[in-house]
Amino acid sequence: MRKAVFFAIMSLFLFSCSDQHKAENLIKKYLRLNLDDFKSYESVEFGKIQNDSSSILDESDYFLIQDSMLHYSDRAKKMQNFAIHAKSMDKYDEARLFLWASNIAADSTEYYINKLEKYKSEYKPKLKGYKVKHVFRSNDNGNSKIFKHMFHFTMKLDSITYWNKCD
Repeated sequence: MRKAVFFAIMSLFLFSCSDQHKAENLIKKYLRLNLDDFKSYESVEFGKIQNDSSSILDESDYFLIQDSMLHYSDRAKKMQNFAIHAKSMDKYDEARLFLWASNIAADSTEYYINKLEKYKSEYKPKLKGYKVKHVFRSNDNGNSKIFKHMFHFTMKLDSITYWNKCD
């Protein structure tokens, strides 16, 4: 039993090391092709490979719901302002209609607020690949600088999907 556990742990360790090695090689290859002066490249640190999960901000449905909420909220405010203006001009029937439209828009706003809160509470991030933080030194326009980038990879660790600067 101990041998089985030992081999399971060792194979997991070797698997993660090989993924780490793949990611580091992809980063170096990418930098070799994209840095202005790769000869000045010097690796400072590679972070550990991590899961890269989706964010609610990656979801188009989230923005559709949010846009609807903002639309109706804006509409409610406009109708309320029209009602105030109509009332100031002694047009009470128009003011009542604008107030009625404002209330309907406010109800729609509340509906979308609740829908957005439900969407947020039920959202489950999905694994979309892996990521590694890399700190390196390189020349940029003749000046040596330290760069900190997060590199994002596909699920198969066969390419970099994108990178971004990080602290």
